[in-house]
This record gives sequence, C-alpha cells and structure tokens, in this order.
Amino acid sequence: MTLNTTDMKKIILLLTVCFGFMANSLAQEIGVTMTAIQNVYVGSTNTYNIGDDAAFTYAWEVYTDADCTVGNEAGAEAVFTGAKNTASAIITWNGPGGLVADKDYYLKLTKISNDHTCSNFKILHVILKATNDMDVVFANATSEDCSVNLTELNIEIPVTLSGAELVHEAGKVVSVWYTVNSLVEADAVELPVSLTADADGNYSITIPNADLVDLNPEASQDYVVRLFKAKDGSGAIKDLNATNHVHTRTSYALPTIEDISF
Repeated sequence: MTLNTTDMKKIILLLTVCFGFMANSLAQEIGVTMTAIQNVYVGSTNTYNIGDDAAFTYAWEVYTDADCTVGNEAGAEAVFTGAKNTASAIITWNGPGGLVADKDYYLKLTKISNDHTCSNFKILHVILKATNDMDVVFANATSEDCSVNLTELNIEIPVTLSGAELVHEAGKVVSVWYTVNSLVEADAVELPVSLTADADGNYSITIPNADLVDLNPEASQDYVVRLFKAKDGSGAIKDLNATNHVHTRTSYALPTIEDISF
C-alpha cells in the first residue's frame, strides 16, 4: 500500500503527539511534589511510609524550602525517631519555638536503586500549625447525682473535641490533664478520653470515683473538675485555661430516715 503525502503527515503528527505525551508523562514522574498537603500541629508525631522493596535504598529528609536546598534542612524543628533509610520514617514536628503562624516544611523521600544507583524523589508539603484552635470543652458546665452513686460508679462527663487538624481517630491516644477540687496544676493527672462518640457527637472523660475527695453519702458536696492540658492522637499538647475549663459535679446527700415506729 502506497501512502500519499497527506497520510504521511497524519502519521508523523500522531507519532509526535504520542511521543510527546510519553515524554511529558515521564518528566512529571521525576522529582514530583505531591498535590496533597498535610497539616500537623506543633508537637505531633507522624509516621510516613511507602511500599518497601529490598532492591532499593531510601532516604528521608525535611527542608524548609520547596526546592529542598542543601543547607535548608529543618534540623531540630523536625526530628526523626529511628532510621531515615528505610521505607518508613517517624517524625516529630517541633517547629520553631513560640510558633504563632503556619510554617511550611517539605518532606523529601529519595528512592535509590541498589543495582545502578539511579534515583528518584518525591516531596510532601507539610504545614505546621500552632495549636490555637485545638480545644477540649465540657459539653455542660454542671451535672448532678445522688451521693450514694459516687461510692459505686465512676463519673462520665461529656466533652467536645475541636481543632481543624485534631487527630483523635480510633487507635490514637487522646488525653486530658485534670484535677478535682484543686487549682494547682502540679496536682493534675493524665486521663484518657473515650473515643466513642455519643448520639450528640460528644466524647467523654471518666473520672474514677477514687479521685473524688469525699465519698460520704450523707453529705452534699460539689466536685469541681478542672482541665489543664489536652493531647491529641499525634501527641500535640495544648495548655488549657483551667479557669475556663471547669465542670462542677454536685453530689446530693441522701435523706435521713428515722426508725419506723410500730
């Protein structure tokens, strides 16, 4: 079959488009910065990984500029725990001291062939955020019960968790530091937060009855619970204003009954 000039031009154009598309696709896979962006709180610890392959060596680095320029490593602002040359890495995002505005970091993963040392890399943009919007708030300022129940039951107090980047999914430990009838932060103890939400979307903290000051069922009494700190599932800690994070649990005394006359 003989091709005329017009057919030849069409074939050449088609081949040019195909090769151009392939070249462009390959170029996009060299040194890619991911479109996805991760937001993390100061103090959080996160795990990063890709599929492991024994034929390759890996190198993780964190930079403060998008080009990942040597000399702009994050240093103590992003600390690795364990190895940095495997298919996974654990990083604690410390940031600079006194962070009040977002700061950009760039997590670079380089993958190197063990056979011919050819390498490629990918970059994840990580935005470090101050914990300003992170909070744990009592769903209600007060609650009440008969004092006799304090000798048998722990107290569950609903709380709401807030924060745009708050991590509190199942498998992550979320905590608060609290006191009962004390304004002294040194008295505060760490307490896990229940990760099962109720019908209103609230979580709960459970105050052990052993922490209640007086379990005398014949006396009415208020138990003032104050929150001093909160920690999200990635380890980010927020200091709370104990004056504003208060719940008062009123324990009512049981009525006394004289003996029945007969």
